[in-house]
Amino acid sequence: MKSTISVLIINYNGLDVLPRCLDALSQQTFENFEIIIVDNGGKDGSADSLGNQHANLKVIRLNHNTGFSAANNLGAYKAEGQWLALINNDAFPEPDWLERFIAAQKKYPHASAFGSLILQDAQPNLVDSAGDIYNISGIAWKGYGGYPATEVPSNPRRIFAPCAAAAFYRRDVFLEIGGFDEDFFSYFEDVDLGFRLNLYGYQCIFLPDARVRHVGSVSAGKNSDFALYHYHRNFIWSYIKNMPGALFWLYLPFHILANFIFFLKYIIKGRGKVIFKAKIDALKVLRKMWRKRRNILCEQRASISEINILLDKNLMVPYLQGRKLRQYNREHGVDS
Repeated sequence: MKSTISVLIINYNGLDVLPRCLDALSQQTFENFEIIIVDNGGKDGSADSLGNQHANLKVIRLNHNTGFSAANNLGAYKAEGQWLALINNDAFPEPDWLERFIAAQKKYPHASAFGSLILQDAQPNLVDSAGDIYNISGIAWKGYGGYPATEVPSNPRRIFAPCAAAAFYRRDVFLEIGGFDEDFFSYFEDVDLGFRLNLYGYQCIFLPDARVRHVGSVSAGKNSDFALYHYHRNFIWSYIKNMPGALFWLYLPFHILANFIFFLKYIIKGRGKVIFKAKIDALKVLRKMWRKRRNILCEQRASISEINILLDKNLMVPYLQGRKLRQYNREHGVDS
């Protein structure tokens, strides 16, 4: 029988986490799924001898690291399921994760993407992500990141984009809109994809009862130069490619300001070389991104006002998130 869901795992030197991820998948109460592991040029042997761990498991081995975006696109092309379930190799779903999704997919047939409630593995009472939030400045962040899970609304709701560490996408729609942008390599690719989904008239729904525990940044390191570079290069590209029509010019001053503020921030922190390279490399290919923009907006089906409603308009939030979280923790006695 053809699988309903294709679970995609991008693995890069995941020896310490991949077995636990697969074990969590083996305990799923919904069983009609295949697993596709794309081993992205890792050297630790973590993808070796996996054939006996699941009855319907495929391993695609690449000889070098092609990036999160390209590896997922390859897995999507090889998949058989109607739905793609992306899960990081350091993310561990609850046994009813797939079952919860199947129930929600029937309830929300208009949705083409669903996000999970992703909890911190070390402190599972705290949220890692409850969907991606996109600000008019072009900055995006994890919804409720660092806050107690009890703060997250208990009902499904529309979000800008799901966090791809644990997300569901209709395979035909994913392929229709081109999947992840492979120029991004990794970081911000899920926000960019979510933007295109919204522009093309599709919806993303957050599922608070589809829960996953996530270690986070196993491959790249949470505060690494790699992460800093790719995030701050890619958030420029995503804005250029996707911000539609009049909104592009209306919010462009805030986008420029955000770049300037974060540029100064990381110079002060002694990381000026990395942030400078990120911005220069982003600007080098603006013409290419503008061509992509034309192609994307030619297919736009959502109105400007529909997109505008989805954008966070608080100008200070991108710069004060850490301070607000620390204040919350002090007031509520949260140990973060």
